[in-house]
Parts: sequence; C-alpha cells; structure tokens
Amino acid sequence: MPTEGASGSAALSESRRRSILRLMTVTLFVVAGAIHYQTPMLGALALEFGVTAPGWVASCTFGGFLVGMLFVVPLGDRHDRRKLILWHYLGLILALLAAALAPNLALLSLACVGIGLGSSLGQNVVPMTAEYSPAENRARTLGTVLMGMFFGILFARDRKSTRLNSSHGYIS
Repeated sequence: MPTEGASGSAALSESRRRSILRLMTVTLFVVAGAIHYQTPMLGALALEFGVTAPGWVASCTFGGFLVGMLFVVPLGDRHDRRKLILWHYLGLILALLAAALAPNLALLSLACVGIGLGSSLGQNVVPMTAEYSPAENRARTLGTVLMGMFFGILFARDRKSTRLNSSHGYIS
C-alpha cells in the first residue's frame, strides 16, 4: 500500500487511484446515509409497530456508532484497514438486512446498534484515502471523499423524509 504519495513502481496508476477514490466516495455516501435513514422514518415506525415513542431506534443507532468509534475504529491503527473496512461493510450489510426484517421494535433497535457500529467504518476510510493520495492532491482527494459523506447525510435526511412524509400523509 503506497503511503505519502509514493512514486515509481510502488505508486498506483492514475486510473486505479481514481477508481479507488470513486469507490471510497460512494462508500462514505452509503455509510453516512445508513446511520441517518431511520431518523426521518420514526413516525412511520411508530405507526408500523404501534408505539408512541420509537426514539430508541435512533438512540440505539447512534449508541452503536459511539461504540464503533471507541472500540473498532482504533483497530485501524494496528491492523490492515482494508480488511477492517471489508469486515465493517459486511457487518453493516447484515445489520441493514436484520433491520429490514425485524418483526418488532426491540429487534429493530438491536439491528440499529449494528447499523451504528458498521457505520463507524467511514472513520477508517478517511485516513486510508490520505494514504492512497499523492501529497500534491491530498487535500482535493480528501475533500472529494468527505463530500460523498456529507451528501450521504443530506440525502438520507432530506430525500427519505420528503418521500416518507408525503406518502404517509404527515405533511399536507
């Protein structure tokens, strides 16, 4: 893995570097959105599960994110980030599937802990991006990847809430 803008045979080709940059940007878009998808759906979740306060769903998601930040993200400093990110992504996919299939609010909340835990993988993608970037383009590359993260958050909160609210009659 090249570091600090390595040159010569150890450096990645420009086309491969751009492909990796696109992949990391899309990864952060998806991951950042995953942690925020449930927030605009709390009203729909209350109706679906017949509860008045489904706020535990969001709390569990952000609690899982906190646990991931404290205990999983630091593993990227000691272990191969690529493998850690792949395992994180697999865990996030499984947690999202579990949330989609959850028959009650308790199991949905448990799945949301996993979603939060998996969503912390973005905190390992950013330093890995810096490792793959040549020094002269590092700021631009990090800006592009972080733009994917911010767009993921905006998309999850705005697009989903607009679609859900209009389809369930929460807004006139």
